[in-house]
Amino acid sequence: MGSNPMERKLFALNKEILYYFIFTVVVIVIAILQPFLGYFYKVLVTQILVFSIFAMGFNVLFGYTGELSFGQSIFYGLGASTVALTIQHLSGGFLTSILFAVIVCLGAAWLIGFFAIRVTGLYFAIITIIFSVVMYLAALNWKWIAGGDDGLTFRVPAWKFFGTTISFHNLTNDYYFALIFFVIAFLIYKRIVESPYGKVLQSIRENELRASVIGYNVKRIKLTSFIVAGGFAGLSGALNANLISHYTSANLFTIAVSGEPVIWTLIGGSGTIAGPIIGTAIMVLFINYVSTTFRNYLIFIGILIIVVIIATPKGIMGILNSVYEKRRRKT
Repeated sequence: MGSNPMERKLFALNKEILYYFIFTVVVIVIAILQPFLGYFYKVLVTQILVFSIFAMGFNVLFGYTGELSFGQSIFYGLGASTVALTIQHLSGGFLTSILFAVIVCLGAAWLIGFFAIRVTGLYFAIITIIFSVVMYLAALNWKWIAGGDDGLTFRVPAWKFFGTTISFHNLTNDYYFALIFFVIAFLIYKRIVESPYGKVLQSIRENELRASVIGYNVKRIKLTSFIVAGGFAGLSGALNANLISHYTSANLFTIAVSGEPVIWTLIGGSGTIAGPIIGTAIMVLFINYVSTTFRNYLIFIGILIIVVIIATPKGIMGILNSVYEKRRRKT
């Protein structure tokens, strides 16, 4: 099975329908579960939804384009700081602060990416680390950016919507707004990676020289991928500041924050649509569980990461896709 073009098209269509069916079911379940969850689990689900956006953007750059970046904390931190500055100094609200945050992060990603894409492979990873360190030091010393080490706290203004006042210091509202933005971000992300543009990204990942020879402007395409990843990271940082922490600081710009989407994506499966989301959910749940149970919980996190990466180099979704393909060939 699979040699006939019509059969391949039907398989692709069935897989697409299955993806949307599973996604719809998951979203409905998350929405329905909210009233039955305690405070702690509501926060966890909200974190997973927001952090998944961070991981999706990174997957576009790493999983589909093949460029490993340790500078995504720049945009995550900028997203959070732009929200704080917009609310404090421009009297902006929830949507305005998020819009400004995404615009700022897209611009910053264009500027940094313009220089970063001049190199590739290990050198690309190194230059993104350098940019991350520089931005962290800037945020640490120029306190107007993020309040330095102490950070900035702020209160998100309530949103008046058709006569109804919506508070963003209400966990139920935060939960549903995180879900709404997650759905929007996922649909955009899925459209990007499955579009002809996404196929070009994969061709660059597999053989950059060949993609260049057949006429693609590799540097320009890699720059757009970097910008997309920066926009997603900025949106995630803005949502985290607006819905979860109501806080920003220089610590959001550290390389440790950049490493988080790397781990989430590797565990879930880089270069797969659902991999980053699955990896994010597993790691957020695992970290919260072991951190409340064991004092030296970072040891257990390190062990889990090593075991998963060694046992499943393609990630969890890589294994599931392999099993699915094998069963399809047998039928």
